[in-house]
Amino acid sequence: MSLSVTQLKYGWLALASLGVLTGVTIYISGNMRKTVQVEDVIPIALGVHEHCLATQYSTNPVLYRVDPPSFVRTWYSNVYATNGVAVFTHTVTNTFGWEIDRAMLVSLDTTIKSLVPYYCDSNNTSLTVTGLWASLGIGDGTNQFTRTPVLGTNSATYGDYPWQIYKEDLVERYKVLYSLNRTKPTVTLVPLGKSAGGIGSGSWANAQSDTESIYDGLSPSAGSYFSAATAGYSVSTNPYYSARGLMTRIAGQMYVIASTSLNYTAVFYLGCTNATPGQVVPSNTTYTFDANSDTYIVEGYHLADTQTNSAALSIGNTNLPHPTWCSEPGINQDKVRGYKTYAHDIILDWEFYYCTNKFW
Repeated sequence: MSLSVTQLKYGWLALASLGVLTGVTIYISGNMRKTVQVEDVIPIALGVHEHCLATQYSTNPVLYRVDPPSFVRTWYSNVYATNGVAVFTHTVTNTFGWEIDRAMLVSLDTTIKSLVPYYCDSNNTSLTVTGLWASLGIGDGTNQFTRTPVLGTNSATYGDYPWQIYKEDLVERYKVLYSLNRTKPTVTLVPLGKSAGGIGSGSWANAQSDTESIYDGLSPSAGSYFSAATAGYSVSTNPYYSARGLMTRIAGQMYVIASTSLNYTAVFYLGCTNATPGQVVPSNTTYTFDANSDTYIVEGYHLADTQTNSAALSIGNTNLPHPTWCSEPGINQDKVRGYKTYAHDIILDWEFYYCTNKFW
């Protein structure tokens, strides 16, 4: 005998007899129902699941910072026939049945708390359990959910779910999941570039030509940031004049691994500042910020771009052309022109399906 089930999202199931797809939950404004039903548990469980999906950081193999939950249960059902009672055994995974699975809910609490540090607030600062509990005014205000709410003269208690689950218990979990919608994953940089220095005796033009010749003969190598810059330094040693030129161009891509099971908006932030290649006399240096026509390059920390369901951004000119030269430096003076990046952040703003209604 097989069970008749209804397909939910992310591979979860519910017994068809529950009618949970049409049931009204407690997570609405003006709700008066206090008795918790199975349909009230579904947004919490599936909300946790999709929040775990958003912590994916590898595709081969697929890995998560917090693994999506999986609950295997053994159920029994009886069928009465003329010759007696037949007992059937059913092994089910992530399936909602006739009763609320308290053990599942207790386990999900641990997962919820594990998720919190992987999400950030509107200032892109990572959240903490203590900070979130305090800001939401839930539970003990530190790290425990409400176990039993205030009942008459009895004070609230905190900890795991009680055997009789209250509406307030689930609402607190809902509020936490509602607050987790932005992740700040580790960004991978793939910069490739060239950097060359040349010395020309007799003129600044010789220094530029010497530097460009060396630069053009180089093969790209890995970098640790993005840049397009030139610099110059000159000295006068009677009766000779010599100058040194420097040239750097590093371009490539910044990206993060993101789940393909959910929709999201990727928000890219860059920090850009003056380039500092090869300073000889830091106390006598003139800087000129120059984006060198590279897209997204603006001085300071700034929002560079947004994308939908894509989390990769190309920075700089991967053909690695010569950056614009700085002007001729004075004697015993550095001049630097261009930029380099110092911050590379990607925020993923997730489009979740569950626990998204701010009803309070």
